[in-house]
Amino acid sequence: MMTPFNILVVAFGGGLGASLRFLTSHCIAGLLPDLKFPLGTFLINIIGCACIGLVVGFSTKHEVSETFRVFIVTGILGGFTTFSAFGLETVTLVRGGHFIEATAYIVGSVALGCLAVFVSLLATESKLLTP
Repeated sequence: MMTPFNILVVAFGGGLGASLRFLTSHCIAGLLPDLKFPLGTFLINIIGCACIGLVVGFSTKHEVSETFRVFIVTGILGGFTTFSAFGLETVTLVRGGHFIEATAYIVGSVALGCLAVFVSLLATESKLLTP
């Protein structure tokens, strides 16, 4: 349920999650400065997916308040990585037997997301979007 309190809870959790992402990414980059692979982001995405699975799985078996759930799932994990939500939504589609939709979601999200970044970079680099 969307309440003013839940919005504040999500905002607070999002700040915590984004801070955790920032710290994690910088710690990994500091440990492996010459690594060309984006290991920090990769690990953040995998950790976020594991965490969202644990939280959602736990909250389906145990009584967990909606406020606590949105704080963790939407707030902290949403700030940490939106990839976890992508993973959960994809698995939900697959488990519901919606294989075509899941495939379209995966391919569309990755391909169109990368295309959107590419086009946006081109637009800004060509000064189309700058004064």
